[in-house]
Amino acid sequence: MVHRCPMNSKDSAVEGWASWLRTGGRAPDTIRLRTGHARKMLRDLAVEDFREVTLDQLVEFLGRQRWKPNTVRSYRASICAFYDWARKAQLIERSPTELIPTPKVPRSRPHPIPDDRYQTALSFTKYDRRLRAEVLLAGQCGVRRFEVAKVHRDDVVEDLVGHTLQVIGKGGHERWVPLPDPLAAYLLMIDGWLFPSPRIPGRPATAAAVGRWISACPRPRVHHALAATPLRHEGAAEQRRQLPRRPGAPRAREARTTAIYTLIPDEAIRTAMEGAA
Repeated sequence: MVHRCPMNSKDSAVEGWASWLRTGGRAPDTIRLRTGHARKMLRDLAVEDFREVTLDQLVEFLGRQRWKPNTVRSYRASICAFYDWARKAQLIERSPTELIPTPKVPRSRPHPIPDDRYQTALSFTKYDRRLRAEVLLAGQCGVRRFEVAKVHRDDVVEDLVGHTLQVIGKGGHERWVPLPDPLAAYLLMIDGWLFPSPRIPGRPATAAAVGRWISACPRPRVHHALAATPLRHEGAAEQRRQLPRRPGAPRAREARTTAIYTLIPDEAIRTAMEGAA
């Protein structure tokens, strides 16, 4: 038997899915992203009842977008997850997403920013310590902007050889990032969030808010360096350049993967970061 959703079935179904995701411990940003994808799909298809959506409509919706393959893949995953939940909740008998093709995402190479732009960003932010911290967290430590927006003083933990930053990344996954000593010293001096919300006391700013603040930078070269993903790519590239060049030496990503088994990779990453500094 298929259950009927009360009131506006489209809205109530998405809200029900959001409640299910919250119960499952999904990160708030993940819930906003996934439910936002579902709402956009239903809005663009102009349906009031989500059960009316067909496979052909979904394929046409995804196919007509001028999005990058990664974005199409993300929307597809959200829509499939939404209808899979609806099927398990017995709101529908069969999901219309079963035959949606998975878009191929070509493997892309990282594109670190030129060193002169990175140095310009460091020079320009010399007297703005919060903005400089953003540059260093991305450029030396490879931290994403939405992760930088959530940095709190309490996330800095002393370890055996210095300090480490606890980062909650995509999907709520936790990782530990060794910090250069000067950056750790500054983060330990701040009171609470590195970027506090201007609207909600006691909460961090959103990644979008941090982006708008960076966009106000009057120098385009600095704005580009701070706003673009290449700044984070620069951090990973510099770590790789600084790691020991010996047979079997781990790359930064490999070192992070094996850090739970040995202290050596953490030391290698820390050495790389200090060299990059």
